[in-house]
Amino acid sequence: MKSCQRIIITVQEKEQEISNKLKGRIRYAIAVTLFWLAVGTIFYRIFEKWTWVDSIYFATTTLTTVGFGDHVPSTDFTKLFTVFYILFGVSIMFYTITLSGTYYVEKRVQSNLVKEINPLNTIGKVREKASKILPNSKIEYRTKAP
Repeated sequence: MKSCQRIIITVQEKEQEISNKLKGRIRYAIAVTLFWLAVGTIFYRIFEKWTWVDSIYFATTTLTTVGFGDHVPSTDFTKLFTVFYILFGVSIMFYTITLSGTYYVEKRVQSNLVKEINPLNTIGKVREKASKILPNSKIEYRTKAP
């Protein structure tokens, strides 16, 4: 039973470590995404002379690849900026979404693993109690069905 508990604790510690690393990476990715959104918003506010609402609207629809077409850059300079804004911004968005999906999958795997290990822990507890109650018995314990 002690080895089973040790395995459970080790697995839980490792999963927590992975979870914490992923959370940190997700926070960083979200911060970079928000920073990039702010860069686009400020750029379009200054160079296209759009309102703050129009600037953030265009920056958001561009980063999320929606692109309704109701706002378009008017100068060659802002068009060129938009090309690079899209390339970097979409990459950042995909990275953030991928990390979030990875975190979700890791949590599901951890949950399923705990569900599989808990019955093993219960079997170990039953064995320990049985050996204390019946120390001289000749009961054979099996881990697998015959």
